Amino acid sequence: MVTKLNLSKLSERFKENGITLSQKELNRFEIYYNELLKWNPKANLISKNDENRIIERHFLESALLSLLNEFQGELSVLDLGTGGGFPGVPLKIVTPDLQIALLDSKRWKGLFLKHLIEKLELRNAEVLCERAEAAAENEEYRNRFDRVVCRAVTELSALYRLSKPFLNSGGKLVAVKGSRLSDELNRFKTESPGVSLEVKPFPGKSVPHLKNMCLVIIRTS
Repeated sequence: MVTKLNLSKLSERFKENGITLSQKELNRFEIYYNELLKWNPKANLISKNDENRIIERHFLESALLSLLNEFQGELSVLDLGTGGGFPGVPLKIVTPDLQIALLDSKRWKGLFLKHLIEKLELRNAEVLCERAEAAAENEEYRNRFDRVVCRAVTELSALYRLSKPFLNSGGKLVAVKGSRLSDELNRFKTESPGVSLEVKPFPGKSVPHLKNMCLVIIRTS
Protein backbone atom coordinates (compact mmCIF):
# COMPACT_ATOMS: atom_id res chain seq x y z
CA MET A 1 0.00 0.00 0.00
CA VAL A 2 1.28 3.46 -0.90
CA THR A 3 1.70 5.74 2.10
CA LYS A 4 1.07 9.45 2.40
CA LEU A 5 3.99 11.63 1.36
CA ASN A 6 6.32 12.31 4.27
CA LEU A 7 7.21 15.98 3.81
CA SER A 8 9.90 15.87 6.50
CA LYS A 9 11.62 13.00 4.73
CA LEU A 10 11.29 14.76 1.39
CA SER A 11 12.82 17.96 2.78
CA GLU A 12 15.62 16.05 4.52
CA ARG A 13 16.57 13.97 1.46
CA PHE A 14 16.70 17.07 -0.74
CA LYS A 15 18.77 19.00 1.81
CA GLU A 16 21.24 16.12 2.14
CA ASN A 17 21.86 16.47 -1.56
CA GLY A 18 22.28 20.23 -1.71
CA ILE A 19 18.73 21.48 -2.34
CA THR A 20 16.82 23.40 0.34
CA LEU A 21 13.08 23.44 -0.35
CA SER A 22 10.84 26.35 0.59
CA GLN A 23 7.39 25.72 2.05
CA LYS A 24 5.85 26.60 -1.30
CA GLU A 25 8.03 24.04 -3.05
CA LEU A 26 7.17 21.39 -0.45
CA ASN A 27 3.49 22.09 -0.98
CA ARG A 28 3.91 21.71 -4.74
CA PHE A 29 5.65 18.36 -4.35
CA GLU A 30 2.84 17.19 -2.06
CA ILE A 31 0.23 18.13 -4.67
CA TYR A 32 2.33 16.48 -7.38
CA TYR A 33 2.64 13.28 -5.37
CA ASN A 34 -1.10 13.03 -4.72
CA GLU A 35 -2.07 13.80 -8.31
CA LEU A 36 0.49 11.33 -9.63
CA LEU A 37 -1.01 8.50 -7.61
CA LYS A 38 -4.57 9.55 -8.43
CA TRP A 39 -3.95 9.59 -12.18
CA ASN A 40 -1.50 6.70 -12.44
CA PRO A 41 -4.05 3.86 -12.87
CA LYS A 42 -5.51 5.42 -16.02
CA ALA A 43 -2.53 7.39 -17.37
CA ASN A 44 0.29 4.90 -16.64
CA LEU A 45 2.62 7.65 -15.47
CA ILE A 46 5.06 5.51 -13.46
CA SER A 47 5.49 1.79 -12.87
CA LYS A 48 3.62 0.14 -10.01
CA ASN A 49 6.97 -0.69 -8.39
CA ASP A 50 7.91 2.99 -8.34
CA GLU A 51 4.85 4.12 -6.39
CA ASN A 52 6.69 3.52 -3.11
CA ARG A 53 9.90 5.23 -4.20
CA ILE A 54 8.65 8.40 -5.85
CA ILE A 55 10.76 10.70 -3.67
CA GLU A 56 14.14 9.37 -4.80
CA ARG A 57 13.41 7.68 -8.11
CA HIS A 58 11.43 10.59 -9.59
CA PHE A 59 11.36 13.78 -7.52
CA LEU A 60 14.94 13.92 -6.23
CA GLU A 61 16.60 12.42 -9.30
CA SER A 62 14.88 15.01 -11.49
CA ALA A 63 15.46 17.99 -9.21
CA LEU A 64 19.18 17.25 -8.83
CA LEU A 65 19.69 18.41 -12.40
CA SER A 66 19.18 21.94 -11.07
CA LEU A 67 22.67 21.70 -9.52
CA LEU A 68 24.28 21.56 -12.96
CA ASN A 69 25.62 24.67 -14.65
CA GLU A 70 23.57 23.61 -17.67
CA PHE A 71 20.36 24.67 -15.91
CA GLN A 72 21.43 27.95 -14.35
CA GLY A 73 19.67 31.12 -15.50
CA GLU A 74 16.57 32.00 -17.48
CA LEU A 75 16.74 29.19 -20.03
CA SER A 76 14.14 27.55 -22.24
CA VAL A 77 14.03 23.78 -21.69
CA LEU A 78 12.24 21.02 -23.57
CA ASP A 79 11.61 17.80 -21.63
CA LEU A 80 11.52 15.19 -24.40
CA GLY A 81 9.36 12.14 -23.64
CA THR A 82 8.43 13.50 -20.23
CA GLY A 83 5.88 10.82 -19.25
CA GLY A 84 4.66 11.78 -15.79
CA GLY A 85 6.60 15.06 -15.92
CA PHE A 86 10.12 13.78 -15.26
CA PRO A 87 12.53 15.40 -15.07
CA GLY A 88 10.85 18.62 -16.23
CA VAL A 89 8.32 19.33 -13.48
CA PRO A 90 10.54 18.76 -10.41
CA LEU A 91 13.26 20.74 -12.19
CA LYS A 92 10.81 23.58 -12.76
CA ILE A 93 9.61 23.50 -9.14
CA VAL A 94 13.12 24.02 -7.75
CA THR A 95 14.33 26.27 -10.61
CA PRO A 96 11.36 28.57 -11.31
CA ASP A 97 13.28 30.84 -13.72
CA LEU A 98 13.35 28.05 -16.32
CA GLN A 99 10.80 28.07 -19.13
CA ILE A 100 9.65 24.45 -19.45
CA ALA A 101 7.92 22.66 -22.30
CA LEU A 102 6.82 19.07 -21.60
CA LEU A 103 6.57 16.85 -24.67
CA ASP A 104 4.83 13.47 -24.74
CA SER A 105 2.75 11.83 -27.44
CA LYS A 106 0.36 9.93 -25.14
CA ARG A 107 -3.06 11.59 -24.75
CA TRP A 108 -3.64 10.66 -21.09
CA LYS A 109 -0.17 11.84 -20.10
CA GLY A 110 -0.80 15.14 -21.88
CA LEU A 111 -4.10 15.58 -20.05
CA PHE A 112 -2.43 14.82 -16.72
CA LEU A 113 0.41 17.29 -17.35
CA LYS A 114 -1.95 20.12 -18.31
CA HIS A 115 -4.00 19.44 -15.17
CA LEU A 116 -0.82 19.31 -13.07
CA ILE A 117 0.53 22.62 -14.36
CA GLU A 118 -2.76 24.28 -13.37
CA LYS A 119 -2.82 22.64 -9.93
CA LEU A 120 0.78 23.67 -9.23
CA GLU A 121 0.23 27.17 -10.66
CA LEU A 122 3.43 26.93 -12.68
CA ARG A 123 4.19 29.92 -14.89
CA ASN A 124 6.13 29.63 -18.15
CA ALA A 125 5.26 25.93 -18.46
CA GLU A 126 3.46 24.28 -21.37
CA VAL A 127 2.54 20.83 -22.66
CA LEU A 128 3.13 19.55 -26.21
CA CYS A 129 1.07 16.42 -26.80
CA GLU A 130 2.52 15.01 -30.00
CA ARG A 131 5.37 12.90 -31.34
CA ALA A 132 8.80 14.52 -31.29
CA GLU A 133 9.18 14.07 -35.06
CA ALA A 134 5.92 15.96 -35.67
CA ALA A 135 6.72 18.73 -33.17
CA ALA A 136 10.10 19.23 -34.82
CA GLU A 137 8.34 20.15 -38.07
CA ASN A 138 6.49 23.00 -36.33
CA GLU A 139 8.27 26.32 -36.87
CA GLU A 140 7.16 27.42 -33.39
CA TYR A 141 9.43 24.81 -31.79
CA ARG A 142 12.34 24.54 -34.22
CA ASN A 143 15.61 25.99 -32.89
CA ARG A 144 13.70 27.43 -29.94
CA PHE A 145 15.26 25.79 -26.89
CA ASP A 146 18.49 26.31 -24.97
CA ARG A 147 18.30 22.80 -23.53
CA VAL A 148 16.65 19.49 -24.30
CA VAL A 149 16.55 17.15 -21.32
CA CYS A 150 15.37 13.55 -21.16
CA ARG A 151 15.77 10.24 -19.45
CA ALA A 152 15.10 6.66 -20.57
CA VAL A 153 13.95 7.64 -24.06
CA THR A 154 16.20 5.91 -26.60
CA GLU A 155 19.85 5.32 -27.46
CA LEU A 156 22.17 8.30 -27.79
CA SER A 157 22.48 8.70 -31.56
CA ALA A 158 18.71 8.50 -32.09
CA LEU A 159 18.16 10.83 -29.16
CA TYR A 160 20.50 13.44 -30.64
CA ARG A 161 18.69 13.24 -34.00
CA LEU A 162 15.34 13.78 -32.25
CA SER A 163 16.66 16.65 -30.14
CA LYS A 164 18.75 18.61 -32.61
CA PRO A 165 15.85 20.33 -34.49
CA PHE A 166 14.61 21.84 -31.22
CA LEU A 167 17.93 23.29 -30.05
CA ASN A 168 19.15 26.77 -30.84
CA SER A 169 22.76 27.52 -31.78
CA GLY A 170 24.93 26.52 -28.85
CA GLY A 171 22.07 24.67 -27.19
CA LYS A 172 22.67 21.44 -25.30
CA LEU A 173 21.10 18.02 -24.99
CA VAL A 174 21.31 16.68 -21.42
CA ALA A 175 20.51 12.96 -21.33
CA VAL A 176 20.17 10.85 -18.19
CA LYS A 177 21.86 7.52 -18.87
CA GLY A 178 23.04 4.34 -17.17
CA SER A 179 26.73 3.71 -16.68
CA ARG A 180 27.02 1.08 -19.46
CA LEU A 181 27.39 3.52 -22.29
CA SER A 182 30.44 2.45 -24.27
CA ASP A 183 28.57 1.03 -27.29
CA GLU A 184 26.26 4.05 -27.50
CA LEU A 185 29.17 6.47 -27.21
CA ASN A 186 31.15 4.67 -29.90
CA ARG A 187 28.19 4.71 -32.30
CA PHE A 188 27.57 8.38 -31.60
CA LYS A 189 31.20 9.37 -32.21
CA THR A 190 31.18 7.42 -35.48
CA GLU A 191 27.90 8.93 -36.70
CA SER A 192 28.50 12.49 -35.42
CA PRO A 193 32.24 13.18 -35.63
CA GLY A 194 33.29 16.55 -34.29
CA VAL A 195 30.16 17.05 -32.15
CA SER A 196 31.07 18.12 -28.59
CA LEU A 197 30.18 15.45 -26.02
CA GLU A 198 30.82 15.25 -22.28
CA VAL A 199 29.97 12.52 -19.76
CA LYS A 200 29.42 13.67 -16.17
CA PRO A 201 28.64 11.79 -12.94
CA PHE A 202 25.13 12.31 -11.68
CA PRO A 203 24.93 14.89 -8.86
CA GLY A 204 23.66 13.52 -5.56
CA LYS A 205 25.72 12.47 -2.57
CA SER A 206 23.44 9.91 -0.95
CA VAL A 207 21.12 8.44 -3.58
CA PRO A 208 22.17 4.80 -4.08
CA HIS A 209 20.64 4.18 -7.52
CA LEU A 210 22.33 7.27 -8.98
CA LYS A 211 25.77 5.71 -8.49
CA ASN A 212 25.01 3.63 -11.57
CA MET A 213 23.89 6.59 -13.64
CA CYS A 214 25.53 9.45 -15.51
CA LEU A 215 24.72 12.44 -17.67
CA VAL A 216 25.66 12.83 -21.30
CA ILE A 217 25.83 16.44 -22.46
CA ILE A 218 25.98 17.16 -26.18
CA ARG A 219 26.39 20.69 -27.51
CA THR A 220 25.11 21.81 -30.90
CA SER A 221 27.45 23.78 -33.12
